[in-house]
Amino acid sequence: MSKVRRETVVDQGVTLLRTRILDSDLVPGTPITEEAMAAALGMSRPTVREVLKTLAMQGLLTRDPKTRILAVTTLSSAEVQEIYRARRVLELAGVDAAAHASDDELRQLVAAVDEMARAAAAGDTAALVAADTRSHTCTVGFLRSRHLSELHNQLMARLSLAITQVEESDNRDDAELVRRHREYGDLVLARDTAAAKKSLLARLEEAEQLVLISSGVTGPGA
Repeated sequence: MSKVRRETVVDQGVTLLRTRILDSDLVPGTPITEEAMAAALGMSRPTVREVLKTLAMQGLLTRDPKTRILAVTTLSSAEVQEIYRARRVLELAGVDAAAHASDDELRQLVAAVDEMARAAAAGDTAALVAADTRSHTCTVGFLRSRHLSELHNQLMARLSLAITQVEESDNRDDAELVRRHREYGDLVLARDTAAAKKSLLARLEEAEQLVLISSGVTGPGA
């Protein structure tokens, strides 16, 4: 019984700290210590240690290999570009696999896009980012490979903060974002593989540039 209670507290801590990061209360590069977070969250240090471990696994926190200091993740332009190269490989392969997906699998993609539309209408950035991520997760899911899905999840976790910054920008058109995802979903449902891949590739290339601009990284090692 006590174990269940402890896991619940850790989950609460993860949610609270993730929200602070995604809301930019803690900006990229901010050092994170057990002592400070224990005081801020009102939790014990062992619990906070598990919270930080979870967020590091999700890609929101990164430990400097030289100083061993844990900080809110900062991505260089080279890292962003590498992540998007990997995403293109995985997601385009997912579109190929969608041609043989079941109707139930395809409906999961439609459901994710529907959730994006609801989040956009409500002005809920966090929910919009989550639903957007889920739509891409569904695409990789068509491959029916746990290992490839886990790899994709890790890539998306590394990007989550940067994607949130893009979604919160003043010139972001949520209606257009949803429309393009809906168009892509319709192509996948129609099993028009070539057109779906073209649509996805265009969105990924545009998203990569938006993330680079929003993150303020321009040089290859910035």
